Amino acid sequence: MKLIINKPIQANMKLRKSFLKKIIIFLLIIFSATTLLKLNLKNVNTWIEDIGFVMISNKTDRVTKAIELYKHLLYAPSNWLNGDSLNLPTLQIDIKHKNIEKIRNKRNEAIKTGIQTSTNRDFVTALITHNGKSFNAKLRLKGDWVDHLKGNKWSFRVVIKDSESLFGIRRFSIQHPKTRGYNSPILFAQTLRTIGSNILIPRNMLVKVIINGNHIGIMHLEEHFSKELLESQNRIESVILKFDESNIWDLNANLFNPIYNSYKNAGIDVFQ
Repeated sequence: MKLIINKPIQANMKLRKSFLKKIIIFLLIIFSATTLLKLNLKNVNTWIEDIGFVMISNKTDRVTKAIELYKHLLYAPSNWLNGDSLNLPTLQIDIKHKNIEKIRNKRNEAIKTGIQTSTNRDFVTALITHNGKSFNAKLRLKGDWVDHLKGNKWSFRVVIKDSESLFGIRRFSIQHPKTRGYNSPILFAQTLRTIGSNILIPRNMLVKVIINGNHIGIMHLEEHFSKELLESQNRIESVILKFDESNIWDLNANLFNPIYNSYKNAGIDVFQ
C-alpha cells in the first residue's frame, strides 16, 4: 500500500528540515566562536596569513577579531580554489643537498638571533627551469627579519648566470607574498605606470615555485636593482646609489636608536 502525502505537508516538512539545519549550523558557529575566543588568536591569524587566504587586521578587541576571522574563513575555500587555478609562471628550482644544508644552517642561525644577515659568500649554485628552459643561477637567503624565513616559504635573492635572464631580469628576489603585503606592490607599481610616473619601478609578479620537487606555492618575484632595470625603462646604464644600512645591523643593540636608524646619518654607497 502506497502512502500519499499531500503537497502542503511535504512543503511544511521541507521547511522544518531547512530550519533545523540552520539551527544546527548556528549552534556550531556559536560553539566554535566560544572555543576560538579561548584560543590564542594570534597563532590562528598567523596560520591564516601564512597559507595566503587573507591578511588579518590588527584589531585589539577579541570579539571583533573572531567575527573578522570567521568572515575571512567563509570566503577562504573559494579564494584558495581560484588562486590554485591561476595561470601563473612556474619556477622549478633544483639545489644540491650540500647547498640546501648550508642554507638551512644559515636560516636556523638567523631564527636564533632574530636577524638575518647575508653576504656574497652565502650564495650557492642552483638550476632554475621555466617553460622547459634551464638557467644556471646562484641564490642565498634574503631579508632582514625572520618573517622571511617562516614555514617553508623562505625568501631568496637570485642571480641568473652566464649573461642569461628570466623574464628579462637577471637579479631578483622571491619571497612569501605576505612579506610584501600580498598584491600591494604589484598594484602600486601598476598605478605608477598608469599615471606615467618617472620613478624607476622594479618589475614584480606572482609565480609558482617548486624547490627540489616540493611545491612551495605562490611566491612574490621582485626585480633587484641592476642595469636591466634601467634598460627596461629606457634609461642609460649608470651607477645606482643606496643608503648604507650596515650601522643598523652591525650594531644590533642600537636598532631603534635614532642616531643609527635614520637615513640622515647613513653613508651613501653603490648598489652593485
